[in-house]
Amino acid sequence: MRPVLFVMFAGLVLAGCAPREQLYIDAAPVVPACTAFGWFLPEEQTETLTDQRVRGEVLRILEAKGYSIDAAEPDCLVAYRLVTRTRFRPGPSVGVGVGGSSGRVGGGVGVNVPVGESSQASGALSIDIIDAARNAQVWSGTLENATRSTEPGLGEISAAATRILAEFPDRAPAP
Repeated sequence: MRPVLFVMFAGLVLAGCAPREQLYIDAAPVVPACTAFGWFLPEEQTETLTDQRVRGEVLRILEAKGYSIDAAEPDCLVAYRLVTRTRFRPGPSVGVGVGGSSGRVGGGVGVNVPVGESSQASGALSIDIIDAARNAQVWSGTLENATRSTEPGLGEISAAATRILAEFPDRAPAP
């Protein structure tokens, strides 16, 4: 019976250690009826491979939702932020304690040895929709713990962008 309890306890501990994805959506009271999207790229900024992957996936998803892509005269623009970090766990530690009562003295030594990786990377992806006519942000979606690396690949980017934009409305059919 004890091995079963140990395995169940270990599973619960490991499940609790993994960071959970959390999705946050923020929208203006009235989101404009966008029909065509373009990509927001600040001037004089070099476009990285990650920029290209995110742009490609976001625009692909918006096209699948019924929107068109128009770099010349878009109704709305898309911008993104990817913030990654690496958390390092402390190394082994030793604790010593002494105590006493009723004429007796006792002591103890504790040793903490971390198991598993010594660092853990994660990233948050935010996708923002900007009304091009007003140059104002009108919708934002952020997925915390969207990536498990500081340089996410296409698979992680695609999964995160799909999850975020699932909350963005599909394009209404033309009347």
